[in-house]
Amino acid sequence: MVVTAGNSRLTKSLIRRPALAATVMFVGFFVVGMVATQRRSTLGVETPRSMVLSMGGFLSGAARVLGVSSLSKHGLSILYACTIVVLFVAYIWTLVLLARNGKGIGRAFIIGSSIAFCMLLLFTPPLLAKDLFNYAAYGKAIAVHGRNPYLVPPSAFQRDHLVKFMDVPGAVSVYGPLFNYIAALTTWIAGKSVVTNIIAFKLLTFIFFVGSLFVIKSTAALFLIPMLVLFVRENAKRGLRHSTARGR
Repeated sequence: MVVTAGNSRLTKSLIRRPALAATVMFVGFFVVGMVATQRRSTLGVETPRSMVLSMGGFLSGAARVLGVSSLSKHGLSILYACTIVVLFVAYIWTLVLLARNGKGIGRAFIIGSSIAFCMLLLFTPPLLAKDLFNYAAYGKAIAVHGRNPYLVPPSAFQRDHLVKFMDVPGAVSVYGPLFNYIAALTTWIAGKSVVTNIIAFKLLTFIFFVGSLFVIKSTAALFLIPMLVLFVRENAKRGLRHSTARGR
């Protein structure tokens, strides 16, 4: 009975620790990264073969050791769906801990764990969408080719390796002028390599994301705002695709 009571107290103590929830989420992101490196998976979009986008081969190696690489396309989809459920549970779990004892979760822990998640995702293939290639292509139209991305589509530059990785290379830019100039500066720094451009635009996104954590004063908002931004962004993209499909 004493041992059982001790184990119960230990379990409750662990459940109340935000570090455990963060660890679960980190492992979940790692699993997502392993799935994304599998060619049979539809999670990771087509990219040039590169060790950089698999954490120096660590993600693909871990996938082989853990049996992820032997799963079918259907099996990979099930693993991804289950991982997403676990990630949302861990996220809600953290919000509950925050509501019960918000002062026990410091800003340093939140910012530090956010940076750790960003660094993990930095070295994985782009997930589900090819937006990064669009950013780079429109930026290169300005920085490399000296053309107006609102008038000249990326398909005009067939020798550019970025073009073949885009969904709609014949479309002109739909982004604002300020962002196009930021993209131009980013591609100018990143150079010709497609992989380098992927990393550069991921870093750009992470810089703005982590920077937002320093300007948000509410600890609760530190958790709620990123999820709200992702929710609005994904639904806006779905709405745009639906409208485009109806227009066709």
